Amino acid sequence: MIEYGERYKELVKGFEKDPEYWVEYLKLVFSEEIGRLMDQRKMSRAELARKLGVSRAYITRLFRGTFNPTLETLVKIALALDARVSIHLHSGHTEARWVDISFAEPDPHAERWLDRHSTNIALTSKGRLNAFAPVAS
Repeated sequence: MIEYGERYKELVKGFEKDPEYWVEYLKLVFSEEIGRLMDQRKMSRAELARKLGVSRAYITRLFRGTFNPTLETLVKIALALDARVSIHLHSGHTEARWVDISFAEPDPHAERWLDRHSTNIALTSKGRLNAFAPVAS
């Protein structure tokens, strides 16, 4: 007999083989990032819609996950939030974790994390350091 925890793990393994699972996952992650950046910038949905030249209903669809944006749309949303889009492919047996470091505002916590974990570093055009460290799952 399979325990509840084992049954759950089997279901997740099955879902992880389905491209639709990953599309929905990425929609969720992206909408969470939009919300986080809007909160940081104290930006309303109406203001984001105005910056993008779209309706507030469009912004609502972003948060509901009922959209499938192109790369161009992702970039436009990021620019409206004074952000950048980073895409990283990694082994299916690892989990990528990102740390953004601004040289304008040093963050000792991020720098310590970077010293301990980072294996890949890239400098963005705005002087930000993007670092990711694959973590074995």
